[in-house]
Amino acid sequence: MVLGIPDEHIPKNRHHRRQGIGKNPMSRVTFKEQAAPDTPASGYVVIYAKADGLLYFKDDAGVESAVKGGMAATDIDTLAKLNGVVTDATLVDTDDIVLIAATSLAAAGFFLDED
Repeated sequence: MVLGIPDEHIPKNRHHRRQGIGKNPMSRVTFKEQAAPDTPASGYVVIYAKADGLLYFKDDAGVESAVKGGMAATDIDTLAKLNGVVTDATLVDTDDIVLIAATSLAAAGFFLDED
């Protein structure tokens, strides 16, 4: 999965050339460890790292789940398809990491609380 902004979602004007996934994909995402944030608005999820070094996501119902290897396939499938972010995904669960290989990506946004 490539994280970034698709070219068509970046405004084009005389000061800004389109440079999204087509030209400059992100190689990594860095999360600051924090306490669990507030429940996100309806239709959103929040992804964050806690002091235990694990990634978590919280859905709009306030349900917090760890993102880690060893999850049930249905949990991985749910995570991959949250809010339509990943479609046509091939999901692989290993002991140490969850890999999501997507053949197509919809426009995706991340709601990150910086508190």
